[in-house]
Amino acid sequence: MNFENKKAVAEIKFIVISDNKKYQVTAEWPEYLQFFETAYNLAQNSIINSKFIASDIQQKKSYYIPRVLEFTRQVAADNVKWRITETSKKINGYTAILALPEILNENEEYQKFIPEECWFIPEIDFVGGPTAYATLPGLIAEYKTDSFILKLEKVEFGDFDFKEFDLEKQAIKDHLKFVEFYKEWNKTHKPGSGLKN
Repeated sequence: MNFENKKAVAEIKFIVISDNKKYQVTAEWPEYLQFFETAYNLAQNSIINSKFIASDIQQKKSYYIPRVLEFTRQVAADNVKWRITETSKKINGYTAILALPEILNENEEYQKFIPEECWFIPEIDFVGGPTAYATLPGLIAEYKTDSFILKLEKVEFGDFDFKEFDLEKQAIKDHLKFVEFYKEWNKTHKPGSGLKN
């Protein structure tokens, strides 16, 4: 990540809401920093690659809800098989267990968004975390990729509203079709794509 994005990410709070049937990952930043909107949008995109992530635990599908693109990208949440280790550490007073991923099909996701390791809290038996692949038996408290680490700041229990997300209103493509579509789209729509050397 570049310097501006790193500074922006430090101010962004990523929020996970789960009811053990579905979970969503959203982001927010302090109002006084709204005038840096472009930098923060880029920083958020660098981490969750979308406006927010919505996951259906029972169907084992996750959806990257786009900020500006035409299509919603769908991935199989069970594309990661976790190896749960015996290694543990304390995170915000909770005992967290280290889980290491095995990617079943690396072509089904952008490499930089696949986790390298996760620490989850079995005591908080809600499925969820700042990723499309939160399929561990407990809340993910620390999430690491090759470009960033996200850590749990606090846990709250209560009634929270899920962000409105209607699958019927979404134009959905699985990852491979999504990538192929925008690869072709960029040939004619990306700035400078019509120029010839």
